Amino acid sequence: MAVKELQTTHIATLNAMKDADLDGSLEAWDVYFEGVGKNDPQRKVAQTKATALEIQKVFNLNFDGHIDLGNSNALTAAGNDSANGGANSDSSLCSSSVSGATSGLPVTGEYRITGGYPNYDGQTGAEHYGVDFQTVTHTTDGPESYVYSVSDGVVVQKASSVVGGNYVIIKNLDGSYAYYGHAPTLEAIVVNVGDQVKKGQHISHEGQTGEATGIHVHFGLNTKTTSFGPHADGIVSPGTYLKDLPKELMVPDSNTVVSSDKIFKTSSDKGDNPLIGPTQN
Repeated sequence: MAVKELQTTHIATLNAMKDADLDGSLEAWDVYFEGVGKNDPQRKVAQTKATALEIQKVFNLNFDGHIDLGNSNALTAAGNDSANGGANSDSSLCSSSVSGATSGLPVTGEYRITGGYPNYDGQTGAEHYGVDFQTVTHTTDGPESYVYSVSDGVVVQKASSVVGGNYVIIKNLDGSYAYYGHAPTLEAIVVNVGDQVKKGQHISHEGQTGEATGIHVHFGLNTKTTSFGPHADGIVSPGTYLKDLPKELMVPDSNTVVSSDKIFKTSSDKGDNPLIGPTQN
């Protein structure tokens, strides 16, 4: 996977930055490495540029060298061929046979699935592009309601919305984006944008903000962007991604996850479960 990243996002970023000024370099980083659009509102251009200029001043950075990318066109072409090969590029780049990356669940202990995918009851009910996890003993501030990252990654968004309430988005190790919604407050999300996180790390709390009818965490997954609105491009079923999700919750030959009043219990050893890459809907 690291080789594929070097051949795709990394080399594309360096190519775009090679002869660019500061503004162009910041744009190249956001567009080619972080995967956000040039005019995406989440880009903090003024703040980032101010920080870069201050760092340049403090450390007297006046690099006047040359970045040798070697045969960058060949590398880029190879990377594009790899990334575009097959119906699901994310699965091909990070298959389930890759060792090192692991994925558990966003909660621990006893829990219920109170909202399924792609509808609240799975196959029926209102549209619901994620899975709701509710621990049996749930509050909004105790350790029994801790929310955990399902993969190593980096925090890319921490904000509030009318529907999701207080939420955090983490870019997973495989390049997908995980959404954890309904935290009781922004302060209850104990990580910040730019933080590196580990699989199984406490990142937030279950809550009931936004359009939530009970205390829980809404977990969503997008293989392409940080957009989690209805029908957003790249949204996939968490059931195809989380190996620890009980198989009885999955409709056979489908990406559907059903809700259930049954109590399930997470494995006590979350770290040994391999990550299963998502598949397209």
